Amino acid sequence: MSRLQFVVLALLWTMLHGLSLSWQYRQTEALSHEIAHEQAQAFFAYAVSVRVWSARHGGVYVLRTPESPPNPYLKHPRRDLETRQGLTLTMINPAYMSRQIAAIAAEEVGVQFRITSLEPLRPENAPDDWEHAALLAFQSGDTEKFARVVWQDRPYYRYMAPLPFETACLQCHPHDPDALPKTRGGISVSLPAAAFDAKFQQRVRELAWVQGALMLLGLGGLVGFYAVNRQQMLRLEKACKQARLAFIDPMTRVPNRRQFAFLLKKLWSTAIRHELPVTMMMFDLDHFKAYNDHLGHHQGDVCLVAIAETLKGFFRRPDDLFARYGGEEFCAAVVCNPEQGHKLAEQLRAAVENLRMSHPESDASPFVTVSVGVATVYPKQNTHPDVVLELADRALYQAKQQGRNRVCLPP
Repeated sequence: MSRLQFVVLALLWTMLHGLSLSWQYRQTEALSHEIAHEQAQAFFAYAVSVRVWSARHGGVYVLRTPESPPNPYLKHPRRDLETRQGLTLTMINPAYMSRQIAAIAAEEVGVQFRITSLEPLRPENAPDDWEHAALLAFQSGDTEKFARVVWQDRPYYRYMAPLPFETACLQCHPHDPDALPKTRGGISVSLPAAAFDAKFQQRVRELAWVQGALMLLGLGGLVGFYAVNRQQMLRLEKACKQARLAFIDPMTRVPNRRQFAFLLKKLWSTAIRHELPVTMMMFDLDHFKAYNDHLGHHQGDVCLVAIAETLKGFFRRPDDLFARYGGEEFCAAVVCNPEQGHKLAEQLRAAVENLRMSHPESDASPFVTVSVGVATVYPKQNTHPDVVLELADRALYQAKQQGRNRVCLPP
């Protein structure tokens, strides 16, 4: 694994956990809203149940006290009664009961609910802006409204649904039922959002801790894997480098004799299988010892590198072989017939001479030149590549004998 791959994987892992945390945050937020909605619905249902119970019993009577004075908006002939014991009772109708229970709920648990309508009998029951918009929506057919809003300078979950008219209400309001509206406004429920926010934030912190721990655990595993993989890669690179040193000539950067012998065996097997000719070329730099003695070994190395670069440029096919055979000798093996082999060898000889590297000590040319021996063989079963090597070497010896800087075939 490369460093770039490690960084990309680490970023992807971190992004994955970031996206997961973001998704869980939104899900938790939606769940918090859903719980608040259900609790508001439960308070609404409770308030309606209390009203229905009171209405079906024609209202209830309680002692007349400062906390429960007579309801001035209740027009009922028996609104106030006096018992035989002299106690004064006043009727608590459903709306009055709802107000009293709402006051207790607000004081004890902070939940506020109340009855309101577009045309309230009691001015205190006039809707606020949010309730007014909800009541108008009910007239258009909506069945409930729920939202998180800032109300009384604090965040609240507010819920409201229309309040259906109960026939039992006529016991407290003895009017013509046909003249009464089908809905009597609605009941709004307001839940402080602070408690829900606290639970939500606690849950988010827990999710963040868990997600962070999983992310760090994964990153730690990734770092460990990267470290181990890096060590293995370094060992592999070292082994490959050693292998290259074993098969590549360190100065000219072309295959050495060992690598050439190995690849020649594979080429030989392929040629036998497909009945192809193999042409072998042996190159020897003319009077190279004199070149080294006159210009120095450093210049001799420069000369070898230049010649290696020139010659290997002619061998670009996948099955072409070229190598430094040893000292000032190079060799090549290609799949071609004798005529093609001889023509290519001549091109190579000319390419070296055309480098125009001065060689004052040579009697073959004023420039560095090579002698080339070329041999072509059609490999047969149970034959060895040494056959063509030996023939090419004989041809090279003949090229030297005939004055160097030439291409010769085996005698």
